[in-house]
Amino acid sequence: MSTTAAAAPLYPVQPIGPGPLALIARALQARLQLVFPTTRFQHDVVPAKMTPEIWKQLLRRTPFIGLGWNAVSNQMDGRLFDGQSSWSVFLVLKNPASVTARFFGDSQGAGLFLLTQAAIGVLNGFTIEGFGSVRVTQAGNVYAESWDDDAAAVIVDVSVSTTLPLPELITAPGDLNEFSQMMATWNFGGTDVLTGQLTVGDRSGE
Repeated sequence: MSTTAAAAPLYPVQPIGPGPLALIARALQARLQLVFPTTRFQHDVVPAKMTPEIWKQLLRRTPFIGLGWNAVSNQMDGRLFDGQSSWSVFLVLKNPASVTARFFGDSQGAGLFLLTQAAIGVLNGFTIEGFGSVRVTQAGNVYAESWDDDAAAVIVDVSVSTTLPLPELITAPGDLNEFSQMMATWNFGGTDVLTGQLTVGDRSGE
């Protein structure tokens, strides 16, 4: 019996860490769980764009709080990526009693109006350490034909100040085994130019 060894990775480096976007997502989820406890509400990450298929999946888990990432925009020129990340919070519930019950609530539970107010209240102005304040930009009703008439949903859009430290997110040259040396040129203005060879990492034992 023969065995085949697994192919070595092209660049044997440490995996990239969670990074700013993952940290923001976790912070938003934790904040929402303060007013929507996991003992009562289902929480999960969902696609930012709702489709009938996704809607049907969510209805099996109501009341449901979903977090979707939309985009991250850059407002700076140059190497620093500094801007806003936009997110959507989905509040989904199902109540066959009536439209009024779904929005105002009844003896079975709170309605979407109250849930929306709670989401806005807990998120707007919330400061995520290392990033900045969360800003709720709008909240609106979500509806499409062929969706279950016993359910209703609201989408709450939020934005968060986001800085991506690019040098920390990409592989450092010193981690690449194939990359041992580099040439560098320094221009001090005028005709003063210095060229030199740099050794990356310690290869004295090779």
